[in-house]
Amino acid sequence: MQDCAGKSRYVRCVLALLLAVQFTIDEPDPPFRLSIPPGYALAQEKTARHAFRKQEIGLSVAILAGAIPPTTVADAPELRGFKLLPPGATYRVVRERWRDVDVDVSETRYDLLGSQTLVLVAVIPLLPRAISIRLHGPISSESEMRADLRKVLSSLEGVAGRMSSHPPE
Repeated sequence: MQDCAGKSRYVRCVLALLLAVQFTIDEPDPPFRLSIPPGYALAQEKTARHAFRKQEIGLSVAILAGAIPPTTVADAPELRGFKLLPPGATYRVVRERWRDVDVDVSETRYDLLGSQTLVLVAVIPLLPRAISIRLHGPISSESEMRADLRKVLSSLEGVAGRMSSHPPE
């Protein structure tokens, strides 16, 4: 009995240490650096350069193709997958702050096998090309996902390209 309690305590300690790790991404092209909030572990995603997972929330960072960074989510063909969403899905663009400017964040809500799902995609036009930061998970985790997106954006260092001139909604 004592051994099981000890092993269980050890496993909890190891998991706590792993979840306390904060990942930093340092990319050469386009040159940028950002930090992933604590609690995320490495994951695999075919469409992203970097992918992480925290419980039911996924977070990924992708480098977008093309030499001219998009100014809005609608300008990035890689992000137009929302057109393939099932009936009843909602889509809108909101703004989040990065440095002293507003960046576009697409917000998509839909039902996935009976689970209400939220996808947030921020497009940040860095030079020489843009990056996207994508979070996806259950709508019940919306406030946590938005807080994590803000943490990633506040940690992002890079040379800004063209910014959206849209006023905040």
